[in-house]
Formats: sequence, structure tokens, C-alpha cells
Amino acid sequence: MFGKYKDSINELRNQINQLMKRDTSEMTQQLIDERDLHVQAKISTMKTIAKEYEKHYHNLTMVGEEKQIKYLIENFTSVMEIIHGLEASVKQEEEIKKKKIALAKSETLESVKLEKFSGQGDNKYLKYYIWYTEFCELVMKKEYSESVKLKYLKQYTEKEAHDLVKNYHHPQELKAAFETLDDHYGKPTMVIRESLRNLRTMETVKSINDVKANRNLLSKINTNISTLKCYNFDLEGDDIENSSFLIEMEEKIPHIAYTKWEEEKIKIKAEGEEISIEGFIRFYTNLINIEEKAQYVRKQSRPNDTNKPAARNMNSYYASIKPTPHEQKRNNQGNPPNKGNGFKGKPRNDYQGNQNYARSSGNGGPSTPRYCIFCETNTHDTGFCKIAKYTADYKSQQCQKHKACYMCFKTSEHKANTCPKIMKCLLCPRMHHFNNHTRQEINDYYKKKKRSNKQ
Repeated sequence: MFGKYKDSINELRNQINQLMKRDTSEMTQQLIDERDLHVQAKISTMKTIAKEYEKHYHNLTMVGEEKQIKYLIENFTSVMEIIHGLEASVKQEEEIKKKKIALAKSETLESVKLEKFSGQGDNKYLKYYIWYTEFCELVMKKEYSESVKLKYLKQYTEKEAHDLVKNYHHPQELKAAFETLDDHYGKPTMVIRESLRNLRTMETVKSINDVKANRNLLSKINTNISTLKCYNFDLEGDDIENSSFLIEMEEKIPHIAYTKWEEEKIKIKAEGEEISIEGFIRFYTNLINIEEKAQYVRKQSRPNDTNKPAARNMNSYYASIKPTPHEQKRNNQGNPPNKGNGFKGKPRNDYQGNQNYARSSGNGGPSTPRYCIFCETNTHDTGFCKIAKYTADYKSQQCQKHKACYMCFKTSEHKANTCPKIMKCLLCPRMHHFNNHTRQEINDYYKKKKRSNKQ
């Protein structure tokens, strides 16, 4: 009789093990729930049989002979081991389920500073390039599962772009979803064409006093030039001074800025250096910084005159400079010079390229209090933080902690791909501020550049 109890329990154990060994990765939730019900039902049956067995076992051990008692103990021990082993297996599977649920909760989509890509508009190929760069930085390089990355991809696409990826559901289809987007929007020739068109259609800024308009123009120049460089488009030709790229950018800046740039070109030639687009961008960046600081100083010196217009900072010397033939031609086409503008005091010639480039990109700016999100102090701006111990991962964590933009380090609501100071990193192909790298990497870059300039 006791052998039959044991055989029944063994048979139930084998059935339960077969149910638990089924691969649930390809099962629907309904099938998984049905399997769990069958397992629970068989475990309940097995426990009922075990209780009956235990009841008869105790009765017989009270009156049985020594040999019979030894046999009963062996069988009872075997049955209890089966039951307890099976209960431990079920408990282990329940713990695994709890961990999966906890992992799924931890993988809920966090909000990221990324604008949705629609796949529409005149600059859709260029927008896709910027969106893809930011998506890789904020999502693909994180330790998310493929399933979560696919959810992010669907969440941050809309309209036509979302229609292309909405039917991909399995984590293994993430690569296929991106290939579908690349087939439609990842076309280098179209990105280059849109960047060139943007450079040609930028609006002309008429006054150097309009810092916001000058910043926007500079941002557009930086964005499109960086994009062209990423696609290895040749911007630096044999005669860069007379190239269409530089001429078109010169025509967009204010008249007084163009006049000072002409003077700067003469000095560059006198020093035996070559005129470059990067040199023009550094010059224009520094000029905007000077004007912005001048306006800030005037505002601080006259705090009660907030309703009065800002005083001009260009003296009559620069207003009396005669335009060059090229500038006269531009004026005849409908862009009159902005007369009466000039810098107060002597013109500055110390256009330190990378230093001033960093000044235009650091957070805080001259019109806001200084604060470093890395040190969490107000002794300096984040863009000028030179603490050597901070790693790139630490800096990224601080940006996330303070919800700061990776481009300008400002703790504002705008996203990195809509930052007015978008630029390509000096150290890597990414679109972010170079101070996201370690101080050692930055120092090595400048040392290498200094050696190459000497050669």
C-alpha cells in the first residue's frame, strides 16, 4: 500500500516538472496562467496524498515490527524529500517571476530630453541625423534591454516615422526597426544637400546689438558646418577665402562685424596664417561674447534704466570705415549697412579660438550667476571646470541629476537637440560640449593640436 502512495507522488512530481519545464518565452500570458493553475492543482493533490500517507505512517510505526518500521521510515523520508523538493522548485520559480516583475517596473520609460522625430518637413533628413545622434547618446548606449529600447524608439517617433516602426514588437526586431528608418531618412547625400541649403537660406542679421539673433545665426552655422564635417564634406578648398561657403556666411553677419572681420583677415595674412571657416566662426563667436558682456555691464551699472534701450557700443571710427567692393555689392542688393556702430575703446585682437569657443558654450553665460554642476559650487561655470578627478561617467550623471543640457550645461527645460548652442565636440564625433570628457582627454587634445600647429 505504501508503495502505491510513493508511486502516485512520484508520478505527480514528474507531471509537475514537465509543466514547469515548458518554455514560456513563446507562450501567451493566457497559456502561462493556465499552466500555473495546472501546477497548483497537482501540488494540492500531491499534498493531500502525502497527508494520508503520513497519517497511516504514524499509526503503523506505533504497532509495527522493527523491520517494517525501518521500511516505513525509508519510504516516508523519500516521499517528504519529493514534496519538499517540489515545493522549493515552485518557490524558486515564484521568486524568478517577482524579479522579472521588479525588472519590468525598473525598466519603465524615463523621460529624456529628446524631441520626437516625425519624418516630415523640409529638413527631415538633417533632423533625422540630429535625432539619431541624440537617441544613441541618451538611449542606445544605456544599459537598457532591447525591449525597452524598442519602446523608446516608438515613443520618440511620430506621424510618418512612427508608422514605419509601430509594427515591430519583439526585442530582436530593434535592429530591423532602425534599418527601416535608415532606409527612408539616413541618406548622406540628402543630409549634405539640406545642410548646404540651410547655409544659403539663413536670414541676415542687421545689428550686432541683437545678441539673440546673432547667437541663433552662429548656432545654425555651427550645426550645419559640423554636420557637413561628419559626412566628410570638403569645406576647406584651395581658395577658402573666396569660397562660396565663407562668402555666404560673411553676407549674413552685421555690417560692422563684417568690417572687423575684413580687418582680422588682413592681420591673419600678415602673420602668415591661412584664413579658414573655423577661424571665422571663432572670430564671430568672440565678437558676440564681447557685445553680450558689454550689454551686461551697462545693464548692471544702470539697474533703474530697464525701460531705456541699450546704448550702442560701436564708435564713430568703425562707422566711418568705407565698405569694401564686396560689401558695397552686398549693400546694393538690399542689405544696407548699419551706420553709427562701433566698439567703445580699442578693438580686441586676442581671438583665442578654442578658449572663446568654450566661453560661448559654458553654462551660466555673462548674464546669469556662475554655477558648476560638476562641483556644485558657484565659483566658476561648468564649461570652465578643470577638476581632473571627474570622470566622463560622473559628468554625465551630474548632467542627469541637474537636468542640464549636454550642449550648454544650462539647467533649463530645452533639449540638447534644440539647444541654440549646438556644436560638434572637439574631441569626438558626438554633438555635445567638449567638457563632457575628462580633463586628461582635453589636455591631451590641446597638446596634440599644439604640436601639429608647430609642424
